[in-house]
Amino acid sequence: MKTANIRINTIEDVKNFVTTVTKCNYDVDIVSGRYAIDAKSIMGIFSLDLSKPLELRVHSDDCDELMTMRSFRDNYVRFLPDGENTIAEYYRIAPPIVNVIDSKSDKDSIYKSI
Repeated sequence: MKTANIRINTIEDVKNFVTTVTKCNYDVDIVSGRYAIDAKSIMGIFSLDLSKPLELRVHSDDCDELMTMRSFRDNYVRFLPDGENTIAEYYRIAPPIVNVIDSKSDKDSIYKSI
């Protein structure tokens, strides 16, 4: 499973997000607090507090599929009002985390668990 923090602020964001995610052949969830919903459910997304950051959980290890989500991040999220800052934060935080995991002798089990 892969996770990422996302923001979906407007009705148009929700529609574009659901259109993108429904093309995936795997499960994708959105978690907000203690609630988890199917990310392919437009009604489910509208039941969440969209003013807060959301956690995206992608249940796939297929690189092609993850590229779809990366494309969404880089080609859609980037153009949201705070999109550049959100992506910059991701690129600032993610590489050091990967470096620490890669330095561990049990890195394969760590990656499988996340």
